[in-house]
Amino acid sequence: MRRTRLLYLLLATLPLAPATAQKSQAPSIVGNFSDPQDADRATFSPDGRILTVSGFRNDLTLWDLSSGLPIRTLPARAYLTGTVFSNDGQRMLTGHKDGVVRLWDTESGAVLDGFRAKPRDNDTSPTPIIGLSIDRKGEHIITSGYGATATVWNVPVRKFLFTIPRTDNESLSSHQSIAASRIAADGKRLTVLSAREYQKLYSATTFDAQTGAQISYFDLPDNVIAVDDGFVSDDEAIVSVSGECESGEFKLFSLKERAVVASVYRPAVCSKTKDGHESNGLRLHASPESSLIVISQEGHPELTVYDTTTRKVERTLRLPAGSRARVIGVSRDLKLVALAETDRIAIHALDTGALVRSLRSFATPVDQLRISPNGMDVVSQKERPKGSDAPVTVGIRKLDSPRGSAFTVALPADFTLEDIAAEPRVALAKNEKGDILLISLDGKSAPRSVPIAPLTSVARVRLSPDGKIAILDGVVKAGDSGSTKAEAKPGEAKSDKAGEQDSDDPAATFVLNLADGKMTEVAIDKDNEVMSVAFAAAGDRFAFGFRDGSAAIFDARSGRVLKKLPRYPKGEDDGDAGAIAFSPDGTLLAGGATFDDNVFVWDIASGKLMRTMTLPDSLAGYRIVTAVAVSPDRKTFAAGLGHRAISSGDVGREAGGIYLFDLATGKLRHTLRGHTGAITGLTFSKDSKDLVSGGYDGTVRIWDRATGKPMATAAMDGDGRWSIVTEAGFYTGPDGGDDALSLVRGTRAVSGAAARSMLSRPDLVEALLKGDPDGKYRAAARALDWSKLAPAR
Repeated sequence: MRRTRLLYLLLATLPLAPATAQKSQAPSIVGNFSDPQDADRATFSPDGRILTVSGFRNDLTLWDLSSGLPIRTLPARAYLTGTVFSNDGQRMLTGHKDGVVRLWDTESGAVLDGFRAKPRDNDTSPTPIIGLSIDRKGEHIITSGYGATATVWNVPVRKFLFTIPRTDNESLSSHQSIAASRIAADGKRLTVLSAREYQKLYSATTFDAQTGAQISYFDLPDNVIAVDDGFVSDDEAIVSVSGECESGEFKLFSLKERAVVASVYRPAVCSKTKDGHESNGLRLHASPESSLIVISQEGHPELTVYDTTTRKVERTLRLPAGSRARVIGVSRDLKLVALAETDRIAIHALDTGALVRSLRSFATPVDQLRISPNGMDVVSQKERPKGSDAPVTVGIRKLDSPRGSAFTVALPADFTLEDIAAEPRVALAKNEKGDILLISLDGKSAPRSVPIAPLTSVARVRLSPDGKIAILDGVVKAGDSGSTKAEAKPGEAKSDKAGEQDSDDPAATFVLNLADGKMTEVAIDKDNEVMSVAFAAAGDRFAFGFRDGSAAIFDARSGRVLKKLPRYPKGEDDGDAGAIAFSPDGTLLAGGATFDDNVFVWDIASGKLMRTMTLPDSLAGYRIVTAVAVSPDRKTFAAGLGHRAISSGDVGREAGGIYLFDLATGKLRHTLRGHTGAITGLTFSKDSKDLVSGGYDGTVRIWDRATGKPMATAAMDGDGRWSIVTEAGFYTGPDGGDDALSLVRGTRAVSGAAARSMLSRPDLVEALLKGDPDGKYRAAARALDWSKLAPAR
């Protein structure tokens, strides 16, 4: 928190002078690896040519609706809370959880400026932007946050105008906020609706839009709840009113009459919830250019179009995808509606329901992505909805080859794949009942049940690189071990609790020999929780990282302790070894923490801590290290990040970031950004020149270690097709792989098919993946004639 406050103080001293947009009209290559399935909110540009899509992973991607291809993903590190376009569509404003509104140039993607309200009452902590709106003329934006304040800015001159305070004498609270705001069409009045916890509205206030002076104030009924985009005119707002439907129904509230004047929409499902705060999935989609509003309810197959002038339902429209689709946005002219479906974003005509455009990504999120210790074998498992018995798509590829393979594995509905060994092509799956299946990934053998007695359930499964040994964490029936206990190394004390199985401490860890089914219990201190597991490349040893920040090395066959490694310095306070990995030669063990910002390396032979490094300052208050790696030459340490949650006290997103440190000095060399999901695998090439990373976003990325620059991205789509796109624009993939990249100029994008003869080059991709020893790839990249590739503006 102190780092966050220092960062705020630094930013608060920066002037808001306009920055010059770097408008480069040279075409660029954009990999189509965003995630439409993650979409939660979409905003159409005023002319309907561009769609911005934001999701739960906090990425904002711009799509060209004429081609259905991505234009770019904006590099915002702080959580996104709102998006609006200027009236001419040339500028875009985004609100963020770090308290800043960023002004973007739509054509180039450059940040032009940042708007930040002054702190209140000497509070140096950033106040998250929770509301962002723009007036009809496009001249003023209103930002709001917790503490029931709103700030008005003049956008053309980029000038702060005023901040309106609360209107009562209660102390400021993080649970009180401006829920909705609107500047009247004549530009004279600013109306705000204030809310308490759970968006329950309590007051409506009008101010002079030029000076901020209060004009009027009145209390709202107790059962009125705020609705996103609720203002439908200068004096009317749609609100949710609790009553018979505990989760609320939409009604039209008149600020002039200070009362509900019409019932707008009653939920299709109207049942009382357990806590009274559960959402019923109702969403309102309004336009400043129309009296019509569109209402959607998640799980309900119809849209309702309501006219706020006549106060009647004009029509209903049945969603083509039924209850599986979610409405995420409606165009300003109310002609188009964006639906998030299972594998795409679908744009439909609002009047007829006809499909206008499909936005598809080549990559899809994965449940598992493993990179083998040799850095060449990658295994990717596509997500399967919980409870589904659909086959699981599994893809395997060698990174130095331009092609990969994919196949499906039939699993019972309650099973999920837990770990995969690439080289022998085997996997382990489990269910919540504690059953384990051994699966051959060659598609020729049926899954085989694996006895795991005395375990009654399994919480974690890890598979050795050779697919012969598994580590199982689980629960043992009290008083029943039935297994061989691994003896402690001579000269080392064995935990008094090791191997004991009583009702107060039923957890245990075992080594399972998959060939003969032999189970050997690992002797560990049950009071020191196992946080992470890693195998050496040879598969002969494994390591545990513990909650207190220490680690231990074990023999993989016997489960016997070989070496105990000390806590890293901060481990005894609030740290742990939450992610660990052996160096390729097996001499070092790298670690990263879950509860602080430390990464560290042990020398296994000496049993000493070799170095501790600290991650750089960040906006994110809750980072976790999810993957670590050491280069074969032992010069570079890599740490990949995940993210615990979007908590109320967090303002930044770090999931998917990678840090490279000089292992000799501990200095940070590069910060790599590109992944949109937590990092699940890191490894270096055999010559230490490249870093390979994989994440839950379903992509595998290759980076130049020396420069930190990206080199190529590989991904498997929903049909199991692999593609690789290099940064220069060369690509390879199966039929249809052209969709894996866009050629972009400004806000126009065309498919790679437009330049297939120039860019579809498996030979050049393979040359890059093998290190480009003869410079063939570099020469071809320099010789590309972009003028022949550029899409028309």
